[in-house]
Amino acid sequence: MQDVLDTVAIADITVSATNPRKHFDEDALTELSRSIAQYGVMTPVLLRPIGEKYELVCGERRYRASLMAGKTEIPANIRNLSDDEAFELQIIENLERKEVHPLDEAEAFRRMLDSGKYQLQDIATKLAKTEVFVTQRLKLNDLTENIKRDFFNGELNLSQAVLVARLEHEHQDEIYEGYKDRSVPGYGTAKQLQNFIDKV
Repeated sequence: MQDVLDTVAIADITVSATNPRKHFDEDALTELSRSIAQYGVMTPVLLRPIGEKYELVCGERRYRASLMAGKTEIPANIRNLSDDEAFELQIIENLERKEVHPLDEAEAFRRMLDSGKYQLQDIATKLAKTEVFVTQRLKLNDLTENIKRDFFNGELNLSQAVLVARLEHEHQDEIYEGYKDRSVPGYGTAKQLQNFIDKV
């Protein structure tokens, strides 16, 4: 499966709805856009043909930053891919990046399982992770929307999020409404949070 390197009009590119990465750091995007404005895109994005246009498979940060930089074209590797091949590439390419949020990982793993084409062990093997790691990430999908939002905003860390995700939603609501310190961002220390959980 050989790539074709080309320069593609950004207006001809559609962002894939299956990209597992949903959250982008605006400051980092701004910094990347400045670099692209000065030096251009150093690493081509990956596209697949869809009719007469293209779908973005990998490289959404570069795509977004190029738009911010006012670019009208972007270098791209073009590859004929099935839906399954594109989805798997997106999962692997995105989740290998260190800055991907655990909740994005959690949603991607759940989508892989929901597709019926992957088992837990398959996901762990493809991404060189342990099954315990994948199981823990999947559990984060059980967080309420309020807790997820706070997790994305950095008001609680991963270990705290894992603790809360094990609880029923009604108990998560108790933590959000009754425990979270409204005066300063945060949920206390992990020990303090565990002590509170033991009482609910």
